[in-house]
Amino acid sequence: MIRTSALLTIAAALLLVAGTATAYPSGTRMQPGLGIFTGVTLDSSDDINMAHNFGFFVDLPLVKRFHIVPSADSYVLNIDPGSGGKKIGKMVTDFNIGFKFVLPLKRLEIYGMVAPGLTNTEGFDDDGDITVKRWGQVGFGGGVYFRLVDLLYLMGQVEYKQTFNDDVNPGTIHTNVGVLFRF
Repeated sequence: MIRTSALLTIAAALLLVAGTATAYPSGTRMQPGLGIFTGVTLDSSDDINMAHNFGFFVDLPLVKRFHIVPSADSYVLNIDPGSGGKKIGKMVTDFNIGFKFVLPLKRLEIYGMVAPGLTNTEGFDDDGDITVKRWGQVGFGGGVYFRLVDLLYLMGQVEYKQTFNDDVNPGTIHTNVGVLFRF
Protein backbone atom coordinates (compact mmCIF):
# COMPACT_ATOMS: atom_id res chain seq x y z
CA MET A 1 0.00 0.00 0.00
CA ILE A 2 2.79 2.41 0.91
CA ARG A 3 4.68 1.43 -2.24
CA THR A 4 1.60 2.17 -4.40
CA SER A 5 1.01 5.59 -2.84
CA ALA A 6 4.72 6.44 -3.21
CA LEU A 7 4.60 5.50 -6.90
CA LEU A 8 1.46 7.59 -7.40
CA THR A 9 3.10 10.57 -5.69
CA ILE A 10 6.21 10.27 -7.89
CA ALA A 11 4.06 9.94 -11.02
CA ALA A 12 2.03 13.04 -10.07
CA ALA A 13 5.23 15.02 -9.42
CA LEU A 14 6.66 13.99 -12.80
CA LEU A 15 3.46 14.99 -14.57
CA LEU A 16 3.48 18.37 -12.80
CA VAL A 17 7.09 19.02 -13.80
CA ALA A 18 6.50 17.83 -17.37
CA GLY A 19 3.39 20.01 -17.66
CA THR A 20 5.23 23.17 -16.65
CA ALA A 21 8.39 22.57 -18.71
CA THR A 22 8.72 24.06 -22.18
CA ALA A 23 9.73 21.75 -25.02
CA TYR A 24 11.56 24.53 -26.90
CA PRO A 25 13.41 27.72 -25.94
CA SER A 26 11.33 30.81 -25.29
CA GLY A 27 11.29 33.30 -28.13
CA THR A 28 11.01 30.67 -30.87
CA ARG A 29 7.76 30.30 -32.73
CA MET A 30 6.71 26.68 -32.54
CA GLN A 31 3.16 26.79 -33.85
CA PRO A 32 1.01 23.77 -34.69
CA GLY A 33 -0.48 23.71 -38.15
CA LEU A 34 -3.30 22.24 -40.18
CA GLY A 35 -2.79 21.32 -43.81
CA ILE A 36 -4.42 19.81 -46.88
CA PHE A 37 -2.73 18.22 -49.87
CA THR A 38 -3.37 16.66 -53.24
CA GLY A 39 -1.14 14.75 -55.57
CA VAL A 40 -0.42 11.62 -57.53
CA THR A 41 0.03 8.09 -56.19
CA LEU A 42 2.01 5.57 -58.22
CA ASP A 43 1.69 1.85 -57.61
CA SER A 44 5.25 0.66 -58.20
CA SER A 45 4.26 -2.72 -59.64
CA ASP A 46 5.17 -3.99 -63.12
CA ASP A 47 2.28 -2.13 -64.78
CA ILE A 48 2.38 1.24 -63.08
CA ASN A 49 -0.98 2.59 -61.91
CA MET A 50 -1.41 6.31 -61.35
CA ALA A 51 -4.13 7.73 -59.15
CA HIS A 52 -5.15 11.10 -57.76
CA ASN A 53 -4.85 11.32 -53.98
CA PHE A 54 -5.95 13.88 -51.44
CA GLY A 55 -5.79 14.21 -47.70
CA PHE A 56 -5.09 16.29 -44.64
CA PHE A 57 -2.52 16.47 -41.87
CA VAL A 58 -1.78 18.18 -38.57
CA ASP A 59 1.76 19.39 -37.87
CA LEU A 60 2.58 19.28 -34.14
CA PRO A 61 6.08 20.52 -33.32
CA LEU A 62 7.43 19.00 -30.10
CA VAL A 63 10.85 20.61 -30.38
CA LYS A 64 12.34 22.83 -33.06
CA ARG A 65 13.60 19.90 -35.16
CA PHE A 66 11.10 17.14 -34.33
CA HIS A 67 7.40 17.17 -35.26
CA ILE A 68 4.64 14.57 -34.93
CA VAL A 69 2.31 14.62 -37.93
CA PRO A 70 -0.90 12.56 -38.00
CA SER A 71 -2.28 12.35 -41.53
CA ALA A 72 -4.85 10.62 -43.70
CA ASP A 73 -5.03 10.31 -47.46
CA SER A 74 -7.33 8.55 -49.88
CA TYR A 75 -6.88 7.29 -53.44
CA VAL A 76 -8.16 4.68 -55.91
CA LEU A 77 -5.85 2.15 -57.54
CA ASN A 78 -6.85 0.06 -60.53
CA ILE A 79 -6.03 -3.57 -59.89
CA ASP A 80 -6.42 -6.84 -61.74
CA PRO A 81 -8.51 -9.18 -59.56
CA GLY A 82 -7.08 -12.20 -61.34
CA SER A 83 -9.90 -13.59 -63.43
CA GLY A 84 -11.01 -12.14 -66.72
CA GLY A 85 -8.23 -9.56 -66.92
CA LYS A 86 -10.66 -6.69 -66.25
CA LYS A 87 -9.20 -4.04 -63.95
CA ILE A 88 -11.35 -2.69 -61.14
CA GLY A 89 -10.91 0.25 -58.79
CA LYS A 90 -9.78 -0.36 -55.24
CA MET A 91 -10.42 2.46 -52.74
CA VAL A 92 -7.44 2.91 -50.41
CA THR A 93 -7.23 5.06 -47.29
CA ASP A 94 -3.96 5.48 -45.38
CA PHE A 95 -3.78 6.67 -41.77
CA ASN A 96 -0.29 7.57 -40.54
CA ILE A 97 1.53 9.00 -37.56
CA GLY A 98 4.55 10.71 -39.08
CA PHE A 99 7.74 11.52 -37.21
CA LYS A 100 9.38 14.44 -39.01
CA PHE A 101 12.96 15.55 -38.51
CA VAL A 102 13.03 19.19 -39.61
CA LEU A 103 15.85 21.48 -40.69
CA PRO A 104 14.44 25.01 -40.33
CA LEU A 105 15.92 27.68 -42.59
CA LYS A 106 14.86 31.30 -43.24
CA ARG A 107 11.88 30.73 -45.54
CA LEU A 108 12.13 26.93 -45.82
CA GLU A 109 11.71 23.94 -43.57
CA ILE A 110 13.26 20.82 -45.10
CA TYR A 111 12.31 17.51 -43.53
CA GLY A 112 12.71 13.75 -43.64
CA MET A 113 10.19 11.45 -42.03
CA VAL A 114 9.17 7.97 -41.00
CA ALA A 115 5.41 7.34 -40.98
CA PRO A 116 4.02 4.04 -39.67
CA GLY A 117 0.31 3.54 -40.04
CA LEU A 118 -2.66 1.57 -41.25
CA THR A 119 -3.92 0.98 -44.80
CA ASN A 120 -7.62 0.32 -45.31
CA THR A 121 -8.73 -1.04 -48.70
CA GLU A 122 -12.16 -1.54 -50.15
CA GLY A 123 -12.75 -3.36 -53.40
CA PHE A 124 -14.46 -6.33 -54.99
CA ASP A 125 -13.55 -10.01 -55.05
CA ASP A 126 -13.92 -12.34 -58.06
CA ASP A 127 -17.63 -12.83 -57.32
CA GLY A 128 -18.34 -9.11 -57.23
CA ASP A 129 -18.74 -8.94 -53.45
CA ILE A 130 -17.35 -5.97 -51.54
CA THR A 131 -14.23 -6.70 -49.50
CA VAL A 132 -12.68 -4.54 -46.79
CA LYS A 133 -9.16 -5.29 -45.58
CA ARG A 134 -6.74 -3.58 -43.21
CA TRP A 135 -2.96 -3.90 -43.13
CA GLY A 136 -0.06 -2.28 -41.37
CA GLN A 137 2.25 -0.12 -43.42
CA VAL A 138 5.23 2.16 -43.04
CA GLY A 139 6.22 5.17 -45.08
CA PHE A 140 9.53 6.97 -45.63
CA GLY A 141 9.87 10.31 -47.29
CA GLY A 142 10.92 13.89 -47.34
CA GLY A 143 9.70 17.29 -48.30
CA VAL A 144 9.79 21.00 -47.84
CA TYR A 145 7.61 23.76 -46.39
CA PHE A 146 8.03 27.14 -48.12
CA ARG A 147 6.67 30.16 -46.23
CA LEU A 148 4.41 32.23 -48.49
CA VAL A 149 3.26 34.75 -45.87
CA ASP A 150 3.54 34.83 -42.09
CA LEU A 151 1.32 31.83 -41.22
CA LEU A 152 0.77 30.21 -44.63
CA TYR A 153 3.18 27.65 -46.10
CA LEU A 154 3.34 25.76 -49.38
CA MET A 155 4.18 22.07 -48.94
CA GLY A 156 5.84 19.61 -51.33
CA GLN A 157 6.46 16.00 -50.36
CA VAL A 158 7.50 12.62 -51.78
CA GLU A 159 6.80 9.47 -49.77
CA TYR A 160 7.20 5.73 -50.31
CA LYS A 161 4.71 3.51 -48.46
CA GLN A 162 5.17 -0.24 -48.03
CA THR A 163 2.10 -2.24 -47.01
CA PHE A 164 2.58 -5.47 -45.09
CA ASN A 165 -0.06 -7.97 -46.22
CA ASP A 166 -0.29 -11.54 -47.42
CA ASP A 167 0.38 -10.59 -51.07
CA VAL A 168 3.64 -9.44 -52.62
CA ASN A 169 3.17 -5.68 -52.56
CA PRO A 170 5.80 -3.48 -54.20
CA GLY A 171 4.51 -0.37 -52.40
CA THR A 172 3.23 3.00 -53.52
CA ILE A 173 4.97 6.31 -54.18
CA HIS A 174 3.07 9.47 -53.19
CA THR A 175 3.95 12.91 -54.58
CA ASN A 176 1.98 15.68 -52.91
CA VAL A 177 1.60 19.44 -52.92
CA GLY A 178 -0.51 21.36 -50.47
CA VAL A 179 -0.82 24.21 -48.03
CA LEU A 180 -0.15 24.43 -44.30
CA PHE A 181 -1.73 27.04 -42.05
CA ARG A 182 0.07 27.59 -38.72
CA PHE A 183 -1.92 28.87 -35.75
